[in-house]
Amino acid sequence: MQRNRRRRFALSLLLCLFLAGCTNRAGDRPTAAESSGSMDAREAQTSGIQGSSGKTDEKERTDLSGQNDTGKWTFRSMEELDRELGITEPYSYADLRSAVDENTALPEEYREYLHRFIGNMEKKYPKLPLTIFYRNIRDLQTAVVDGQTMKEMRGSASLAGYYNAQRNLLTLNRDRDEDLGEYVIYHEIGHMVNNYRFRYRLRDCSFDFAPEGYGMIFEEALDCLFTEDVMDMQTEGMSYRIAANHLEILMEAYDLNLEDLLEITVYDLLAEAADSLEAEQVRAEDYLAAVNAQRKAVHRIGTAEAEADSLHADAWKVTAHAFFAKKIHKGMSKEELRKLYDAFVEKMTKGLDTGNDRYELDLQPAAEVFETVMKEKGIEERDRPAATKLLTGNTK
Repeated sequence: MQRNRRRRFALSLLLCLFLAGCTNRAGDRPTAAESSGSMDAREAQTSGIQGSSGKTDEKERTDLSGQNDTGKWTFRSMEELDRELGITEPYSYADLRSAVDENTALPEEYREYLHRFIGNMEKKYPKLPLTIFYRNIRDLQTAVVDGQTMKEMRGSASLAGYYNAQRNLLTLNRDRDEDLGEYVIYHEIGHMVNNYRFRYRLRDCSFDFAPEGYGMIFEEALDCLFTEDVMDMQTEGMSYRIAANHLEILMEAYDLNLEDLLEITVYDLLAEAADSLEAEQVRAEDYLAAVNAQRKAVHRIGTAEAEADSLHADAWKVTAHAFFAKKIHKGMSKEELRKLYDAFVEKMTKGLDTGNDRYELDLQPAAEVFETVMKEKGIEERDRPAATKLLTGNTK
């Protein structure tokens, strides 16, 4: 991939500053290993990142690990996490299975789900780093509550389940839609692969694809895509489907795959999107907010009907620009361009119940970006299909 390293580094730094205040979640995770200072057997007894002299360099550790003045420590990659924890030998899928069997707090039903997930994951992702998943399984706790309790805990009685990384607690709603039951369990297990909160050396530490805030929309989207790939399942109408579609298009535009995203953070993804953000003059946080607003509008969540269409347009501007800038090239015929636009619409409506008028997508901003990129790529006017005639799919 071609990168404007200087511009993307600057964007990544700005995103760190913007989102740094959103990385903490209330409560300490009860892991005996971290609170006591003991480590897993394969974790070397090291303390901090070593400087060139071989001694612990506090400043270097602060710079590399993103520690801020409040003592929080946010890791930016799984490689960095392993290095700091002194992991010298990668965990294996056999280690994951042992962790499931040795966790006496797990009900038998959960063991079966975990073993099934691990088996499928091993076939499709044999080389994925497993440190986070192993440590989460090792200490995992579970709970089942009714709809009213779920509402008191998370604000919605219809929420089927959630995974609390801070407490390493997987909670299910016993009043959930049974048709979604199995999917929800696997979805929450998927969060355990790359979400980690723990106490280490008197600090609140974390690794997430995205910290709390608007970036969470892509963390949920990533988990949807990953879980569906691992378990060969797809559920139409899931509330993160539209966000997952945005993310999948960005992955295609930037030549990334799910395994890439599981090992990095949203900062890196948006650094890749720097050109599209700049071209459409949309701030990264506004783009994430727009994707989330579009999700609410598409699925009629809360009072999202009142969200401004201009905000939704910001989501289209970046995603559509990334896709069309990658795919359009001079010399394409009008028919090839028309098919490309239709392919974009198909990708954006994937998994949505398009036969139900509950779902609406305003494709006008995407059509406008399509027209702009064709001009930027030097497509002659006679060869450009009229964007206004291409508003297909379940539109307003």
